[in-house]
Amino acid sequence: MERAIAGLTDPQARLGAAIRAFVRAMRERDADIRLIHQETHALGRESRRAVLAQTDAFIRLFADLVEAARRDGLPINGALRLAADIVTFLPAMLSLRRWRLRAIADGPDGEAELVAFLLRGLGYPEETAHGA
Repeated sequence: MERAIAGLTDPQARLGAAIRAFVRAMRERDADIRLIHQETHALGRESRRAVLAQTDAFIRLFADLVEAARRDGLPINGALRLAADIVTFLPAMLSLRRWRLRAIADGPDGEAELVAFLLRGLGYPEETAHGA
């Protein structure tokens, strides 16, 4: 994701590129995502805290991108914290609900559909969301 936004200065373009890269990574790292979600509870207290701290830092990164896009004029729908949590959790749904979403999870069409859904939810214009 960091590579996807490197060199981009427009806040809305940065957020869109980050979302696209994150959704792609979630689709490509499907098995890893399921393992993390299924086994985090079995970790020792300190290890679990470390995983949750990394997750929190990642959500804060998206919160900063969402806030910058909002300051740039994107009419973000909903609260900033909720938007950042949704943007960072919804792509994991491709792995966690794979039993139901296999047709979407397995290909670039589903990836594009999820990116467009997230961008529309954040207030991107329809043509931008579908141009994902």
